Order: sequence, then structure tokens, then C-alpha cells
Amino acid sequence: MTTATGMKRLSLIAAFLLFVFTIPTVVNAVDTAQSKSTKNILKQLETAAGGNAPTAQGPIFPVGDIPAFASRIIATFFAVLGMIFLGMMLYGGYNWLTAMGEEEKVETAKKTITAALVGLCIVLSSYAVTGYIIAQLYKK
Repeated sequence: MTTATGMKRLSLIAAFLLFVFTIPTVVNAVDTAQSKSTKNILKQLETAAGGNAPTAQGPIFPVGDIPAFASRIIATFFAVLGMIFLGMMLYGGYNWLTAMGEEEKVETAKKTITAALVGLCIVLSSYAVTGYIIAQLYKK
């Protein structure tokens, strides 16, 4: 297999995995938006009927939803980083298995796996720091 063919195949696999793993996030966002629009319609109906609908809303988010929105964005970011780690591990493992004893290819595969593990350690530590900061923000 030539290098160009291998890169095309790897690009197609990466695009497919990205597509498959981002669909649930998009569907969840659409579902959340639909439920919010349904709640807004119900509030408008309640107001029209003479009920007491809450009016404390900002121009984009209801009051208090900005931290929740930020935490969802951060969680999605970490999920994407996790997918990148998985892809790098699979790529390194595939290269190692197909090296057929060639030391140069084995070393490249080892470096890829090592880089993936270092990246995972960095992501996990940043996840812990982010979780702590968000927890402190919610306390206030």
C-alpha cells in the first residue's frame, strides 16, 4: 500500500468516525433547542391567558444558563479530544501491527502511541482542573 493510499484511507476513516461521534451531540443540541422553544411557546400561551410567566431573561440565555452552556461546550471539547486520543491509539497500533518487523516503522508507531498517552494525561489533568473551577463557580 502506498503512502498516498494509506493517507486517503486514514482520512476517510477519521471523517467517518468524526461524523458518527458528532451526530449524538448535534441531535442532543437540536432536542434541547426544540424543548426550549416549546417551553417558550407554553410561556407565551400562559401570558396570553393571563397567567404569571417569568420575564427575567437575557437576550440570548435565560438567567443562570450561561454556566450550564459553558460546561456543555467544555464537555463536548473533551469528548472530541477523547476521540482524537482513540484515533491516535488505533493509528499507532495499526502501524505497529503492519510494520512487519521493520524497526523504523515500529519506532514511529511507538512514538505515536507515546504521544497519544501523553496527550491523554494532559487532557485528563485539564479535565480535573476544569471540573474544579466549574464546581467553584457553581458554589458562588
